[in-house]
Amino acid sequence: MLTPQDLLQVKEKGIDPVTIGKQIETFRKGFIPVHLSRAAVAGDGILSFPADERKNLVAYFDQHCSSQRIVKFVPA
Repeated sequence: MLTPQDLLQVKEKGIDPVTIGKQIETFRKGFIPVHLSRAAVAGDGILSFPADERKNLVAYFDQHCSSQRIVKFVPA
């Protein structure tokens, strides 16, 4: 299923090949449908920041991202 190059890349990223196998199996079987009642919008599930605060948050991220392991980021 995974080539030697795939396994090397997975190892370099610190991911267990068993985890990859489970994820692939999940894609094969399919996902349970999610039934949403409504879309998330600013003020109802989504935070919206003024420009000056966004600038501060971006600066904070830039300062700290190299010392953290980011697993997933989903922009809304």
